[in-house]
Amino acid sequence: MKSQILLSLILLSMAVSAQPFEKTYPYLTNVFTDDVEVNENGFTLAGFGSVNNKVRLVLIHTDASGDTLRVEYPDAVIPGNGTPDGCMITTNDGCHYVAVPDGETASLIKYTSGWTELWRIKNDSLNRIKAFCETSDGNLLVSGIPDGATLTKIDTNGRILWQSEIPNGWLYPATKSLLETSSGEILLGMYYPSSYPGGVSFNNTFYTFSSTGAMVGTATLSPDAQNTSIAGITIPLEDHFVSICSFKENKPRLVRHLSDGTILSQKELNLPFISYGFRKIVLNNSNELVAIGTGFTSNSAPVSSFIYGMSTEGDSLWLNIRQYEQEFIPSNIVLCSDGGYIISGAEENSDTYTYHPKMIRTDPWGGNSPMAIASTDPQEGLLVYPNPVIDRIVIESREPISGTLLITDLSGRRISEQPISGTKTVWLTGKTAPGIYLYRISGSGKTFTGRLVVVE
Repeated sequence: MKSQILLSLILLSMAVSAQPFEKTYPYLTNVFTDDVEVNENGFTLAGFGSVNNKVRLVLIHTDASGDTLRVEYPDAVIPGNGTPDGCMITTNDGCHYVAVPDGETASLIKYTSGWTELWRIKNDSLNRIKAFCETSDGNLLVSGIPDGATLTKIDTNGRILWQSEIPNGWLYPATKSLLETSSGEILLGMYYPSSYPGGVSFNNTFYTFSSTGAMVGTATLSPDAQNTSIAGITIPLEDHFVSICSFKENKPRLVRHLSDGTILSQKELNLPFISYGFRKIVLNNSNELVAIGTGFTSNSAPVSSFIYGMSTEGDSLWLNIRQYEQEFIPSNIVLCSDGGYIISGAEENSDTYTYHPKMIRTDPWGGNSPMAIASTDPQEGLLVYPNPVIDRIVIESREPISGTLLITDLSGRRISEQPISGTKTVWLTGKTAPGIYLYRISGSGKTFTGRLVVVE
């Protein structure tokens, strides 16, 4: 009895302290929150947006439930009326560095952990920073494209220690990754698009620099023969690197490789989309990779956002897909102490072409319930959402299915059975008690199985 009471108290504590939520901040229009951080009081969202007819930095401070505590507008103004992609980093000492592209009074600003400004610099050679990296000696690496692509090392006071230019030869370079290796070398990943009759190819180039800024090597990563995939996200993993390579309709791959472009392994990621856009990937405390992004299940379907867990080899572990009336564009993901995640971004209204900041707090499987168990087997061409479910669940398939949907409890007792046809089926939970259930979809020569979590 005591052990049961103790278990109940532990589960209750988990539910109270780690309650997932979704929050949109409609009082801020055309503000895209590129960054999010966890602090002792809750969370802080940061990004650029239109405020009083000026584009400036916006900080949204919230409590642990995502409710607004206060909003700040630091003096970081950008000319024009667009909303640029923000680029910022929080270093190990808690300080924040914010790049201000084409800023009126600053190219780079440093703030304390509480967002009090320490200094700002206006330097054309640091304009349009696209990537940050903190070095092992406590300084910063930045990659930007002021007039041409550059790699620069600065100290904590903003002084330039050295700057190296990237060799010319390609148009429209784009920085996608900037890392310091375990040996102290620097890996800068860029891609260069080029067109050819019938399509577009991408040159994924990794430049290796010494710790003093001397270029020591270049390498091309080619996960497919036609070079039609962008190595859009790269992170270090033990003694090698992991990149997600994809572009629109191309099947995404998880590629494990060395800095010289040698591919150790690659695996197609089994997601039920026909078009993909990955935004960021992190390594969690269980040594699993977690990626966020957007995708289309069909040409006529609305955009879905996803949170995808996989092994470091690219094996699917779980998938959480979210659909909203207004498209949600995720930008950043950070780990929480309980194993869950905080995701920042913006909710876009396609009718008015406006967007509002949005933040999502999830459980360790990307879902909405602290006790949730997400599907552990994302299956080709099948979409089951939302999971956890309150009153109804939607099942979509890429191809029409004619057959049966069977819901059972964990003991195999039948809870519900209904015929299905076409590409979309809705199951109403009715009076189904909260708990974990199994679904089985059979028909058209295919069988799909998985788990559902029903919550109150």
